[in-house]
Amino acid sequence: MSYGYLSQILNGRKPSPKVAKKISDGVERPIDSLFLFSKVAKSNTKSKEATK
Repeated sequence: MSYGYLSQILNGRKPSPKVAKKISDGVERPIDSLFLFSKVAKSNTKSKEATK
């Protein structure tokens, strides 16, 4: 996986299931925890923007 593609994922692009598995293996976390974190992070960002 290229650094450019990883950057896109970190900025909101949804990875394929195969890539998501590679990432979860690399960070030694269950794949579902990655997607849960993504949803929580987006929710927190939206809440902070609404209060500005």
